[in-house]
Amino acid sequence: MTNSWRRCGDPWKAFASRSSKPCAPRNATTHYPSINSFVDVTAAADIIPPIPRCPLSATRILVTCFTSLRASRDPTRRAFAIDDLHSLDQILADVFDELEHAPSQPDHPWRLPVLGTTGSHGCELRTVVLRKFAPAQLALYCHTDLRSPKVAQLQQHPRTSWLFYHPGRRVQVRVTGITQLHQGDALANEFWNASAPASLNLYRALRAPGTIEAAPSSNLPPELAGRPLTREEVEPGRQLFVLIETTLQSIDWLRIDQSGSLRALFKWDAEGKRTANWVAP
Repeated sequence: MTNSWRRCGDPWKAFASRSSKPCAPRNATTHYPSINSFVDVTAAADIIPPIPRCPLSATRILVTCFTSLRASRDPTRRAFAIDDLHSLDQILADVFDELEHAPSQPDHPWRLPVLGTTGSHGCELRTVVLRKFAPAQLALYCHTDLRSPKVAQLQQHPRTSWLFYHPGRRVQVRVTGITQLHQGDALANEFWNASAPASLNLYRALRAPGTIEAAPSSNLPPELAGRPLTREEVEPGRQLFVLIETTLQSIDWLRIDQSGSLRALFKWDAEGKRTANWVAP
């Protein structure tokens, strides 16, 4: 036993130090029976250090299990409970819950989705900040500059796509819906008033987004560049503030798994009646 410990080195140090070279190569299919009932082991392999092939003490095993459990509670890496994967209602409820919480969590992967519109040259994609999800209205919200090309695109082609991806849970959600633009109305003013000045400073930009510049530029007036703006300083930008409201028509949910992916499709008709189906991944 002593010789085997010497050959491997101190396994505790290999476990405690993320930079230490483990005694055994990392294996994405390593079996962790103590957490197998609710943790995606393939996803966990990225966050749980490999167990050296050395004599293990009871303390080592407990520490490994504790680390695995703590990682599973991280909202950015949390894995689905097995039962949830077999219930369409639970899957949709989970999607709604994540969408509701993402805007208030800066590190949430779904806070920065991709918004797709139709332009003169085809599909146009860009990352936006999800500002709110209203489940009762089945609506997603973000905002943009009135001078942005996507405003004209949405006016001409209101059908919109949103893409969300959660790397920790390996879940992709594609949303389609019809978009309505709000400028200067009660809803737009509600969002403007509720937003921090730091998220509104781009509406003081001198030129329209996408304008060719001769040199690197923040596009802000010189007296406002390089510092946080006050509520009074961003107020003139209210006239350029446009709220994007997309009413959901479908949610295409996909969980990527090497042992077998799962996919579900949810649709809503004009009256808000929902259908839910499993579909082939």
